[in-house]
Amino acid sequence: MDGITESAGRILLNVLDQLRVPPEKAVRFRANEGTGELIIDVQDPADIAFEHGGRTVLIVDPDSSRGVDDRRLDYRDESGFCLVLSEG
Repeated sequence: MDGITESAGRILLNVLDQLRVPPEKAVRFRANEGTGELIIDVQDPADIAFEHGGRTVLIVDPDSSRGVDDRRLDYRDESGFCLVLSEG
């Protein structure tokens, strides 16, 4: 995974705050049979971490990241979370 958009970061931070998730946990993206799922999990040292607002909001394991290495996590009001091609 190449990153997260501003809107995805904002929503992830909001979800973590609303659920009162402790700072050692974040949302994990995990590849699952051609799709992805988002769960709350503890960061592993091998994970790739993405921050927003001074907090780690998204973690991705290296295997899941390789499958979407040219994508960023985005959030769109009409469809929710989705993967979009990275710019550049």
